Amino acid sequence: MKKLPIGIQNFKEIVSEGYYYVDKTAFVKKLEESGKYF
Repeated sequence: MKKLPIGIQNFKEIVSEGYYYVDKTAFVKKLEESGKYF
């Protein structure tokens, strides 16, 4: 089971140490186009 990267801000460390990571890059465009505040 993968570990949660709580408190880790270094992406290279998250990937190299096998932490759980969800890439949500595809949602950036949807957020920009929604015109709502988040």
